[in-house]
Amino acid sequence: MSNLSHVDREALGLQPKLSRDDIRIRAQNAAAIVNRSARDARKIPDGYESADALLLALDARRRAHPSGLAGVARELKTKPKNVWRWLHQTQLPSEDTMRRMANVLTVPLPEIEMPAIDNGIPLPPIVGRGSWRKGKWRLVVEALKIGDSFLCPYMSTQNIRSQAKSIGIKISGRAEGLKHFRFWRIE
Repeated sequence: MSNLSHVDREALGLQPKLSRDDIRIRAQNAAAIVNRSARDARKIPDGYESADALLLALDARRRAHPSGLAGVARELKTKPKNVWRWLHQTQLPSEDTMRRMANVLTVPLPEIEMPAIDNGIPLPPIVGRGSWRKGKWRLVVEALKIGDSFLCPYMSTQNIRSQAKSIGIKISGRAEGLKHFRFWRIE
């Protein structure tokens, strides 16, 4: 029986053999019918003739909202992915959510608050890197004269080297034991 052609199957009154794509399309159509019937069974808030009309109004608000989809989701106190699902009709909102939607749609859109624009305030000059703040090691390095040296903990060597480089002073250092380091100013 499985080797019968399409015409033979119809002549015998058997169902035609369906491809995987045909089965998938029939399943999607069945799901769409179930969705439509579930949508029709839900109570729609006053002022809207169907859930589709409510979702169209929600989509219009999303387009007009300053923050877009995320702003509408904040107003509805839900996640943006839920609003996206409702708008793309992959998921239906509950009756309670549809009531909240209707309430939110009655509220006017929020306006973006513009900051006050000041005129005539001069731009301050750019201050060099780190010149506004002088740490302990920077003060020590600045006080050095050529040939002077100082002893520091081994863990501070990188900080001292970067401070000297930032102010243009050349130093050289050698380890003294396991815990200390001595730096000399050479130029």
